[in-house]
Amino acid sequence: RVIEFDLPTGSTDIIQELEGMSDFNPLIEVLQMLRPGFGLKDAPRLWRLRLDAALRKTSGQPLQSDKAIYQWRRDGKLVLIMSTHVDDFKGGGEIKIRTLVLDALRAEFGEIKVETKNFTHCGIQHETVEGGINIHQRVYLQQLRVVEEGTLRHVKEDVPLPETHKASFATLLGGLAWLVQTRPDIAVFISALQRASKEPTTGHLRRLNTVLRWCKRQDCYLHYSSNLPQPHRIVCCNDSAFRKEVKTGLAMRGSFIMLSTQSETTPGGPMHVIEFYSRKQKQVRKSTLGAEQGAMVDGINTGIVIAVAMQELLSGPLNPAGALDVMSGARPLLPVEAVTDAKSLFDSLARASGKTPVEETLVFGLQYLQDLQNRGLLRKSWWVDTRDMVSDALTKGVISRKSIVQLVQSGLWKLAHTCERYDSVIAPVDNSNEAPNV
Repeated sequence: RVIEFDLPTGSTDIIQELEGMSDFNPLIEVLQMLRPGFGLKDAPRLWRLRLDAALRKTSGQPLQSDKAIYQWRRDGKLVLIMSTHVDDFKGGGEIKIRTLVLDALRAEFGEIKVETKNFTHCGIQHETVEGGINIHQRVYLQQLRVVEEGTLRHVKEDVPLPETHKASFATLLGGLAWLVQTRPDIAVFISALQRASKEPTTGHLRRLNTVLRWCKRQDCYLHYSSNLPQPHRIVCCNDSAFRKEVKTGLAMRGSFIMLSTQSETTPGGPMHVIEFYSRKQKQVRKSTLGAEQGAMVDGINTGIVIAVAMQELLSGPLNPAGALDVMSGARPLLPVEAVTDAKSLFDSLARASGKTPVEETLVFGLQYLQDLQNRGLLRKSWWVDTRDMVSDALTKGVISRKSIVQLVQSGLWKLAHTCERYDSVIAPVDNSNEAPNV
């Protein structure tokens, strides 16, 4: 679009010093913008289009499942992958191809800063260690400070927070929310406190300070092994919870979406945590079974999108028609498996009897899950003992954080108790010979 604007007050003399502009009259003339700049609503889209064109010139192809992630292939082999966040990029691959892409970006946009092995990307530190990579936000965490309570020390918890403290509460809450990217151990607490962001009380402030002090005492990072055994699968570990409050209730759903090694005996083992969340339930549920079903549906839907992205890295970019083929079961997909500690939900999926549940609203959810099984999008369902359920700590604040910290820092989910498995009618795909060489 054409953008024209007036000059800022007092800048006419400066413009008139430019060649050909000596007779510029701001009373009857305006300037026309030739190139988009920061601060315009057009800028993000125009930058995105220009960046996309530059990367495609080097044979980069965006994933159908995530347009901000690009891959480069040579003779069908994955040689480079890169994510884009505005003008911050992160990637890995063969040095020759990486150099080619970086040189093309320099030619298009000018000099760029390059960091390898140990660097900070979007506020997250990446540290190369023996056997893999750790990501954490320790430096960012040290910059956060508790909100001084001052005169509030002896005020009751249900008293609304005074205006003098509301801005500080919102700032610290936003800071800790950003920290959740690498701290699943605090996700449930931040999710609960965000519900009180509009009308916080003194009690909310104290709990927020407590979360920050916990983070400073207890280190937490995500570990990614450089050698995750093949073949791979996507494991969606889902849970739900409800807590009665004074005037209302808090219904939560949480999930770990993990890249794992395939196994016929356990949903656990070596893991790469790809995604995790702790959120309110989307819909009102009348029963525990309904809540667990909703949590499973949400987790599997997220897991399928991630599985499609991983499948594109294994076999190449998909077009929209190819993505639909994957979703319909017409093309292979990295195996997706669901985990629950709700025995009644597991039994409902395993029996597939078609019997209408007592809670009629659950029938369509069960049919949807069974349809995913029939199409091969959900390869296995697992029931695990609640004592082994790592996602419990994403929905319940009273649960020990130990299981979460152990999972993400070791990259290993250990199950100490019996589990049960139900297989769909479709045999899993062995992708061990197609693994990305990155």
